[in-house]
Amino acid sequence: MTAPGGGRDGKHGRSGQPRPAERRTRPSVSPDRPGGHASGRSGVSAAEAGADDRRQRAARKADGRPHPERGRSARTVALDALLRVAEAGAYSNLELNRALRSSGLSRVDAALATELVYGTIQRRHTLDALLARFVAKGLERLQPWVLELLRMSAYQLVFLDRVPPHAAVNEAVAIAKKRGHAGIAGMVNGVLRSLQRSIAQTASGEGGAAERSGDAAGRTGRTVEQTGGTAGHADDAAGQTGGAAGHADDAAGRTGIAAGHAGNAGGRPEAPIVLAAAAGLADPAERIALRHSYPAWLVCRWIAVFGEAGTEAICAAGNEPPHASVRVNRLRLSPEEALARLTAAGFDARPSDAAAAGIVVRRGGNLADSDGYRAGLWTVQDESSMLVAEVAAPRPGMRALDCCAAPGGKTTHLAELMEDRGEVWANDLHPHKRKLIEDQAGRLGLASVRAITGDAAELDRRFDPASFDVVLLDAPCTGFGVIRRKPDIKWTKSPEDIAAIADLQRRLLETAAALVRPGGTLVYSTCTIEPEENENQIARFLERHPEFAADPAWPERTLAALRRAGAIGGGPFPGMAQILPHHFGSDGFFIARLRRRSDS
Repeated sequence: MTAPGGGRDGKHGRSGQPRPAERRTRPSVSPDRPGGHASGRSGVSAAEAGADDRRQRAARKADGRPHPERGRSARTVALDALLRVAEAGAYSNLELNRALRSSGLSRVDAALATELVYGTIQRRHTLDALLARFVAKGLERLQPWVLELLRMSAYQLVFLDRVPPHAAVNEAVAIAKKRGHAGIAGMVNGVLRSLQRSIAQTASGEGGAAERSGDAAGRTGRTVEQTGGTAGHADDAAGQTGGAAGHADDAAGRTGIAAGHAGNAGGRPEAPIVLAAAAGLADPAERIALRHSYPAWLVCRWIAVFGEAGTEAICAAGNEPPHASVRVNRLRLSPEEALARLTAAGFDARPSDAAAAGIVVRRGGNLADSDGYRAGLWTVQDESSMLVAEVAAPRPGMRALDCCAAPGGKTTHLAELMEDRGEVWANDLHPHKRKLIEDQAGRLGLASVRAITGDAAELDRRFDPASFDVVLLDAPCTGFGVIRRKPDIKWTKSPEDIAAIADLQRRLLETAAALVRPGGTLVYSTCTIEPEENENQIARFLERHPEFAADPAWPERTLAALRRAGAIGGGPFPGMAQILPHHFGSDGFFIARLRRRSDS
């Protein structure tokens, strides 16, 4: 799970979670349009109301906000969402879903807005490098709304082939005129026209000599016909992962209508302008950071662990659109039967390469609005996340605990594997998250789930020591494994966050371990690929707790899938695995299975 500001929102059940300065309070997800219309005020004269309205219009124009009553295009909706993410620290998935619910956009326009928000955030570093050449006074001196407008428009020019360049430029200029003044509109027009010319020159080979001159960051380009953008892939704009309830485990972002972004699964050709810019950089970390749009500090960190080629694969995979997947409730039907049902309902589906109960769905509609979902036949869950309960491998009649359980995906998977016999306690910090767990269990027809509210760091006060056969700690983390779903994670995390989160994880592990009976199992998982939170965390725990040992007795099917994907080697298995985003095209996940010695 990610910590606040991370990818998998809604996963709580712990206290003392660090909130670095760049993390803001979660935005309201009210369906009301932001800055609602102020008409209908009582006790105010018409003159006063008119003056107040004029002041509000002037304020909105000054900071680039549109009039709340006017119909908004896909680009204005996207721009407003980008501003909320940039200025208020809003989470991209929550803010986009809120914006789309209140926008009234068509499926096609909603798909475009989704692509623009995620793509602009995802490619921010690359876009800034390309734009910087043409903004004489520097990007840092631009008003926030102007900078976001330029980024969003540059994203269309560089990465989307189905958006005509003139449409991207003309609407950007129109937005600039409406929100600013003629001078801003002229600057926006000039910058984007210059970028458009550079794109065409580089794509035709005319920019080669200029690139070799050392000004690579700005002089690169491609024609939009050479891209593989997804703005036109609106057939699944209504979402393949549903809303908050639909992405029933680890709501990692890009949920609901945001799944329209998935039209580009399989990779898009890289822009010549980006390739040329990156080729001009000698330092591997800077080259990868620019080519794939990641912060250089994070790329350096990954190169030290995964090597240059491995890091490039991770970064490239993080820019791919996520696919949807479901976990079949095998208490009600087999995966084969579920696959047949999904196919008959018009979904493009196939068995998961990773998880025994998993089915990958490329397109076909909103899975959380399907008859099978409502009937409790399946749960929308990432493939990597499904492996956690499989590794825990609880048996019928056992007593299990999910320490940080909301919204309940892993909890219900444990219960299904136990054939709904025994007890599965699911803890979360917030009462409203408890209801999510209860609703999940009810939909799936599971009577063994017992949802509770409490601090995960204090579960040893609620339960007796050594009282569970299986304890699962899906710990808060930095979320670097779910960047494809929450691209803003790239820009909101810092090295200091890693240290703070690792300290919280250590404290939660201590509490969870005390609840495992002798001979019992402790499973630790995260959705990050950071060793300090994963392998190093477990190594330090085992040093402190000789009564525990890494347990390599994972299900053979799971081990075979991990070997085929290259997630583990062919030698002795250490009882823990780091799944990277490119192994299965799923989320990056770390899973460790530990066993408490019977004589402890």
